[in-house]
Amino acid sequence: MVPPQDGKEALNAPGTAGFMTVRALVVGSVLCGLCGVAGPYLTIYLQSSRMFADYHTGGASFLLFVLLILFNFGVGLLLPWLKFRPSELMAMGAMMLTGGAI
Repeated sequence: MVPPQDGKEALNAPGTAGFMTVRALVVGSVLCGLCGVAGPYLTIYLQSSRMFADYHTGGASFLLFVLLILFNFGVGLLLPWLKFRPSELMAMGAMMLTGGAI
């Protein structure tokens, strides 16, 4: 493959999109909200596992694992254009880990 000669072609090349896409921001925000609601619900109301207590982010890691297994592998087999890129998964994971710790 021949490298592009000017900057415009490099910016529009396939696979060069940024890691924080709109869908990664939306899905990450929804999962952050889920972490924020599930943590107190599990800990205070149900008095069960403390997946979000004391800066432990086990709940966020579990949600990221479920997202990876169920969505990326499951739905990605049927509709490959819906699969998240690794950079999007990293952005959503960072959002959930931060949201789970807060």
